[in-house]
Amino acid sequence: MDPALLNEIQAGLERREQAFRDVLACMEENGWPVAVSGKESFSVVGETEEQRPLVAEVYRTCSESTGWSGPTDVDPRALAQLYSYELATRDCLSGLGLPVDTPPSKETFIEQFTTSDRWDAYSGFIDDFAELEEQGKAPSWDEVTTACPPPIRYADLG
Repeated sequence: MDPALLNEIQAGLERREQAFRDVLACMEENGWPVAVSGKESFSVVGETEEQRPLVAEVYRTCSESTGWSGPTDVDPRALAQLYSYELATRDCLSGLGLPVDTPPSKETFIEQFTTSDRWDAYSGFIDDFAELEEQGKAPSWDEVTTACPPPIRYADLG
């Protein structure tokens, strides 16, 4: 994969994830303890109905001060190229006999890239890989990642 493309995409994801962590820290610094409830979602611990407007205002202030305002823009052309790499990786994985998901459309891939619904070639079997390997239905992890390297190491990005 083109190193410049990879760097651009990873940098965008890292900026987004750092901004989210910064919002959480800001909320806590302002007296609102948070519990992370998803990749990019959280709840305020002990928040009451009466406190919601105040919490919303603190959240808005924290979002503005940290740069957290939703998806970090990643060049759609770069994501379109990444999509083609993911499709090639998916074909490689299928060739190894691994169960693969039907990929989303290119447009959906681009729209969902910075969300917790992000698709990648490994999505179809990653949660069950240890079991597949134990049953002899998959080569070793090292063999899989050597034969079909993921274009981006999503696990490193959170």
